[in-house]
Amino acid sequence: MRRIVAIGRITAMVAVSCALLFLSVPVRASVWLRTPERWRIRASARITRWWCRAHLWLCGVRVERATTTPPPAGVITSNHLSYLDILLLGATLPCRFIAKSEIRRWPFIGLLAWSVDTLFIDQGKRSEVRRLADEIERTSAAGIAVTFFPGGGIGDGRALQPYHAGLLSVPARDAVPCLAACVHYDAPQPGLDPRTEIGWTTDEPLGTHFLRLLGRGHVVATVRWADTTIVERDRKALAARLHAATGALFEPLRSTRDAE
Repeated sequence: MRRIVAIGRITAMVAVSCALLFLSVPVRASVWLRTPERWRIRASARITRWWCRAHLWLCGVRVERATTTPPPAGVITSNHLSYLDILLLGATLPCRFIAKSEIRRWPFIGLLAWSVDTLFIDQGKRSEVRRLADEIERTSAAGIAVTFFPGGGIGDGRALQPYHAGLLSVPARDAVPCLAACVHYDAPQPGLDPRTEIGWTTDEPLGTHFLRLLGRGHVVATVRWADTTIVERDRKALAARLHAATGALFEPLRSTRDAE
């Protein structure tokens, strides 16, 4: 039964993703039509939000409303617990994601990332610093936040990962207001361990893990926001302050076995 549910959900996701590609082509093509850039960025963010919400619903993820309204920010940083984090943040707030340049070459996923106006960065090139600064400025001017995970890879959910200061050099240099976010998941079903069933920290293939998640019951997801934005001129200090702000909101992932 779980396999049938998973296959049905994947079929619906493919249909939704094809719709996303259909809608995003004219938005991306507007670059050559000299359409105002703010319109393109906002339109992409709205399409992305719709796509993320649809996929969360198809994944069986219910998003709890945040208790506070996030203040406006140019950059949003978050902890990283699962590949669902991108859908969760994108569904909660209009935003534009930063991703490593290699993802652009991934089959289908790279095309989807391009279609939602992902900002691909090659951190090994100095020229990318200037481009990133320009993109953050243009995206922020459109009222959309650039979002990424300064902890790098997916954490195990037990503790908050250290934050790397690399991508924070631009918002630090340009005094961009940064907002800390914290994602969290609960799995009400007995015997389901969020650290392994929602988080993806093992050598298990992504497809296998995702299929098992789709065959499960409902997951409850939450995004918590810091009360204020942070402006800091030193990138390492900025990373430390954002890490501390997320740490104040962080709650470890717990399984039903932890309570036994």
